[in-house]
Amino acid sequence: MDTIQISLRDGKVLDEPKGATAADVAKQISPRLAREAYVARVDGELADLSRPLDHDAKLEILTDKTPIR
Repeated sequence: MDTIQISLRDGKVLDEPKGATAADVAKQISPRLAREAYVARVDGELADLSRPLDHDAKLEILTDKTPIR
């Protein structure tokens, strides 16, 4: 199985199977984050949580508590 590296905002890097979604990553981080997440930022661009990740990427899971920048 091919894996990709997902870099999180806190500097942590996760090895995930190619095709994993931001929602999958959120579930691994925290069930609460998965419940509160509404969109992802992948390499600086907004993306649906269900979009498959097919390459190494920087990922941020956004909730209503995420500061706007």
